[in-house]
Amino acid sequence: MWWFLACSLGTFPQVDCSDNSSCRSAFGWGWTCNGEGLCDEVTVQERCTTEPEDLFRNRDTYSDAIVLGSVYDRNAFPLEALSIQLAVSQANQQLGLDNRDYGLVSCDSFEDADYDDLDQETANVEMATWLADEVGVPAIVGPATSGRTEAAFLAVEPFGTMMISPSATSPALTALDGLSPTDEQPGLLWRTAPPDDLQGLAIAQDMALPERARGTVAVVYQAGSYGEGLATVFLDATDLDTDAIEFSSDNARDAAVAAVASGDYAEVLFISSERSDFVAFLVGAAAAGGFEGDDPCRNVAKKNYVPVPGGVCIFLPDGAYDDSILEEAASASSLFHQIRGSRPASADPEDDVFKLFKTAFASAYNEDATGSGFTAYAYDAAWLAIYGTAWSLFQTGEITGTGVAKGLRQVSREGVDEEDAIYVQALSWPTVRATFEAGDDIDVRGASGQLDFDPSTEETSAPIEIWKVTDAGDGFEAVYEVQP
Repeated sequence: MWWFLACSLGTFPQVDCSDNSSCRSAFGWGWTCNGEGLCDEVTVQERCTTEPEDLFRNRDTYSDAIVLGSVYDRNAFPLEALSIQLAVSQANQQLGLDNRDYGLVSCDSFEDADYDDLDQETANVEMATWLADEVGVPAIVGPATSGRTEAAFLAVEPFGTMMISPSATSPALTALDGLSPTDEQPGLLWRTAPPDDLQGLAIAQDMALPERARGTVAVVYQAGSYGEGLATVFLDATDLDTDAIEFSSDNARDAAVAAVASGDYAEVLFISSERSDFVAFLVGAAAAGGFEGDDPCRNVAKKNYVPVPGGVCIFLPDGAYDDSILEEAASASSLFHQIRGSRPASADPEDDVFKLFKTAFASAYNEDATGSGFTAYAYDAAWLAIYGTAWSLFQTGEITGTGVAKGLRQVSREGVDEEDAIYVQALSWPTVRATFEAGDDIDVRGASGQLDFDPSTEETSAPIEIWKVTDAGDGFEAVYEVQP
């Protein structure tokens, strides 16, 4: 049927349409219904790049491709964006699906005048909507943060698009797409990182250690689903004296830093989904004074620790586990020894699946995948979306968002030992394809660890790592783990 591809350009009779989906039914992905009621090729967005690079330029070659989408702030999360691209590239090297290549359209939500005049929140929603409605992708990987994931999902849900975020951890997202998912009616919003119910409890547990409970904790949190969600879980779980301070602007954030500096606080828990907020908080705290101390809280949970009076303990959640934050906040390095933090624990560095991912990432991009805390989660999320397309095609006869979500309910078989699970990696793709074609389920172990989705919530669980900044101030190291 692909001789019709040029019809709306004048070579063949033009085709009337009523909506974008009717054009995709006739011509495939990337066809829309224009203002004149005729099918036309989608206009490529400047914010978006593709894998393969010539995906849009050579439509004849990729007319039957399975095209997925991604929405990310690639300025703040470059390694995660590359992890998604790596998975798609590997799937193609393993012959794609049913003799069809995969395509990836990656759209940037960063506010940049070189693109357009959109602010980041608007760009996030507009790019997700464009991918779902005009390109017609069945699944989107991303966004990174909880607030943007919520906004993007609400925009694309009417199109039946499945979304999987590697790092949106707000508990508020669990019920966003329904309270009772089933194999026949799965939810369309997924994530590979566990929700912050676990992280909030782990933070409260860490601060309750006898060596830590030295006074009042200031909880400074960003307005929105992530900040409010994590702050609420922590506040409900702790018996410590607390002062909660919400901020919704840069000025309010800076005022909160000044209030903590001049107040009588033993510790500050600073919560944000924005990397720039962590940098500004640390730089502002160093400039304000009143935070410095010799060794407040640094080595708690280590044998024979003796707390040193003075100074404010600084506790940061998962979004702060990023080497670039330490680089950009170098002027605040005098405070680095006072920082502790939490994040969903990544796989052991010696874990076979993680080592395979790290090696492939370095080989493809000459970069270290461990520079950010969610690269492995992003890689797993992209592969899971790819796995879901196989289930959708073989078991429903078409690739849809709902079909992809049905497939994700088939990757956590009960009763399988960890060592017998299928590794999320390129060489496992033929096995997954064949198993799903036969209609059987699988159990997978990802680069981020075991991916056990609870069928009643479609959420994973994982240990929470308590970390600190290294003595050299150039990275992070684990202190201990809190089991779920």
